[in-house]
Amino acid sequence: CCRQCNQAITSESCAIAMAGIGKGESHEHTFRNPGGFSFHVLCFDRAPGCQAIGGYTLEASWFSGYEWCLALCSGCQTHLGWFFRKPDHDFVGLVATRLS
Repeated sequence: CCRQCNQAITSESCAIAMAGIGKGESHEHTFRNPGGFSFHVLCFDRAPGCQAIGGYTLEASWFSGYEWCLALCSGCQTHLGWFFRKPDHDFVGLVATRLS
């Protein structure tokens, strides 16, 4: 659930392991963005309580070959993470501290 508004976001049954850039395959990753902010990210195959915002980009992607865009809570519009996609697969990376 979204920590801000308690909107249902995803479930533990949707948890998946992904290989991040320079990291092994895991459900959990910690990354630093180009602005220097660190995020503890949990990977899910779907998050129906999120909506994609903005265009997709490959710039500074944490997952090789995946484009990303912002994932916002569909209830309160809080930034919860990112949608990642490539032609044959997509998933969601959600910031652990923004979920309850």
